[in-house]
Amino acid sequence: MEALVNKQFSSPERQTRIIKVSANGTLKQESSAYQKKNIKIRDLVLDANGNIYTTGWYDDLVNRNIVVLKYDSSLNLDTNFGAGGLQEYNFLGKKGSGYSIAIQPNGDLLISGVVEDNVPQKSYSLIRIKPNDGSIDTAFGSSGLFQWDLLTNKNDEAFDMELLSDGKVLIGGYTTNPDNTRNFTVIKVK
Repeated sequence: MEALVNKQFSSPERQTRIIKVSANGTLKQESSAYQKKNIKIRDLVLDANGNIYTTGWYDDLVNRNIVVLKYDSSLNLDTNFGAGGLQEYNFLGKKGSGYSIAIQPNGDLLISGVVEDNVPQKSYSLIRIKPNDGSIDTAFGSSGLFQWDLLTNKNDEAFDMELLSDGKVLIGGYTTNPDNTRNFTVIKVK
């Protein structure tokens, strides 16, 4: 049995690697660090062919874009995916963060997380992409993005997602109330 782990480096700039460890915790294999700095990875998923997809965000202090990296089973970046193995997503200048990634039965990838308007106001988000090149499924939502503002003018942040056997998706996170307390929230998407 093996485990996949995302490894973050904090200095001098954040870098990300994927490592494989054996059941006893021994390092088996490690990917090279992705050369673009300031990428934060939050989740990863393995497909039936052994490809590894990770999601998170790229932040250069001006822009924050949802990112997906694709590695093959040998932990090499798939250079046919996005630009050198990395695909960035920005929706109409909104800041974005990917927190959870899942593979649908047809192979498409769902990424849930947060998009932030210029207010700033954070909303639940869900995008669907193609596994071969990372292109957005523009028939999904509005130009590839579903966005939910659960409580007007407050922050709604989605941190996890689960695919159900009936094809629906559960997305969980929290909503900030007017008094700045937070409530756990779950939405079901058809």
